[in-house]
Amino acid sequence: HDYRIRRDAQRFVSHTTDLSSSTDPSNVSVQIIDIPKELCEVYERKEIGQPVTLTGPYSPLEANHSSCHYATKMRRVQIDGESINSVGLEEEQHCNYRRLLVAFGVHLSQTRQIVSLRHTTLMPSIRGLPALIAMIFAPTIELRLDEEGKMKTGVLCGLGFNPVTNTSLYPDHDMDIGFDVQISTEDLVRINEIRKQMNLALYSAESAGNKDLMRSVRRTITTELQKLLEAKRPPNRNNYFGTFQWNRLNPDDRVPKMAEDVSPDHLKLFPLHDDVITRTVDIDDEYRLKMMYHLIWLREKATITTFMCQITCELCDMDFNFTSDLFAHLSSSQHRELVRQLQLTHCI
Repeated sequence: HDYRIRRDAQRFVSHTTDLSSSTDPSNVSVQIIDIPKELCEVYERKEIGQPVTLTGPYSPLEANHSSCHYATKMRRVQIDGESINSVGLEEEQHCNYRRLLVAFGVHLSQTRQIVSLRHTTLMPSIRGLPALIAMIFAPTIELRLDEEGKMKTGVLCGLGFNPVTNTSLYPDHDMDIGFDVQISTEDLVRINEIRKQMNLALYSAESAGNKDLMRSVRRTITTELQKLLEAKRPPNRNNYFGTFQWNRLNPDDRVPKMAEDVSPDHLKLFPLHDDVITRTVDIDDEYRLKMMYHLIWLREKATITTFMCQITCELCDMDFNFTSDLFAHLSSSQHRELVRQLQLTHCI
């Protein structure tokens, strides 16, 4: 085949010659092939000796990376060519959930449009891991609900906001992460327990030189973290668009933190997170709404508070001084019957 280009028509002329009788002009066939205009320009530049920049080919399995922080959210992210993760492939392309990639070195290009990552580590393929890790270590979070208030759809993480102006305290490092799996109240309970144990280890007077306490803290964190990462969660099909705006949660949907730190007088490096109410049932009565909040609060208290407590079950009008007694009461037939009468069995 002899390919020649007609620049005016932007076409290739293909001359095919039959080698068995090459002297016969009738054996030559001409075929016109349409080509893109860009290819014509590349061909012209090649003829006059100018350099040609080629891109691709790209694999449909190649993974794309994006930043979680507000400051670099709209910038292109690329991994240093010498990194082992410079080319990442999607192991489960049919699964639409996020993976977590962490980097030791983060650099901006001279034009400040490209974020370059060095010394990267690809975290295990665990569904919901980016959001769970962010909620464990973030100073402050604010959960997001869908329009109907039935499901948690995302979380805003950062240093919090100014209550007067509602503006972020450090907007560049805020992270607005959508949930690709369903995050439950039990997940938030375990996250708060991990944060409480970290507070106990880092900023309490009794932890200094107390090896038994440190072993207990490590054992508790390991157990809760293992349960958190091994939990099976259904996918979250809601589309989430991060706005990076604080104080957007309806105060009626906010549930104050369910547990207190063991040492309330020490500095809290990891304050416990508030939960939100997901309206799985229609609330048509003010008393039922109040009891729904209270029952969820009791369940949290019975799960993660210290051994001794002073708690009243307002539904049954009973006082408890130990969490073990409270836990047994919540499982009693008397309590469950009153909950059933209010049609709040989802709160048990």
